[in-house]
Amino acid sequence: MLETGEGLASFKFIGGALCLDFANTGDLLRDYDALVAWLHLAGELDEGQAGRLRVVMHSDVDQARRAFQRAVSLRKAIHRIFSLRARGDAPAECDVERLSVLVGKSAKYRALRPSPDGFGWRWQGVEEQLDWPAWIIARSAAELLTSDRQNRVRECAAHDCRWLFVDVSRNRSRRWCDMADCGNRAKARRNYSRKRGRSALSAE
Repeated sequence: MLETGEGLASFKFIGGALCLDFANTGDLLRDYDALVAWLHLAGELDEGQAGRLRVVMHSDVDQARRAFQRAVSLRKAIHRIFSLRARGDAPAECDVERLSVLVGKSAKYRALRPSPDGFGWRWQGVEEQLDWPAWIIARSAAELLTSDRQNRVRECAAHDCRWLFVDVSRNRSRRWCDMADCGNRAKARRNYSRKRGRSALSAE
C-alpha cells in the first residue's frame, strides 16, 4: 500500500498486471496529467506519446477532465471486479459492461502488424485520443479477466490495505501486497501482541 503523502515516484508496481496496478493507485492520480505520467512510469507510453497527449489535454481542458473522470470510473470498476474475483465471486454485470464498452471503442485503433515473433496487435492513429490511457488499462483488465490468471488474483490481507495482485507463488500462499510493507507491519503487530500477552501473564 502507499503511505499518505507519498508521491507518484514512490508507487510500487506489485500487481502483476497493469490493470491491478492501476486499481491500486486509489486517489493517487489527481488529474489527467498525473494519469499520463503514471502510464509513462509504467512503461506503457513513451515520452513522445505522453507529450502528444499533454498537448491535446491543454488544447481541450474540459474534454481532458471528462476523460480523466472516465478513467477514475474505470479504476473503481476494475477494483470491484477483481476484489470479487479474489473472493471467488462473480463481478457485477454493469462493471463488466463498462469494461466491454471501453475495449470495444478501442478496437478501431488496433491493427495487426509484423513483430519479431510473427504478428501482433499494435495501436494505430490513437495518439491524440484522450481516452487512450483508459483504453490501454481496459484492455489489460479484459485480458486478465479472460485468462487463467484471474483465478490467482488476491487482495492484500492487511485490514487497512485493499491492494490487488496476481499470486504467482508456487503454492498460491501469498497474502500481502508487499512483504516489506504490509507483511512486516502485520508481523510487528503479532510480535507486539505476543509481548503484551507475556507481560500480562507475568503481572498476574
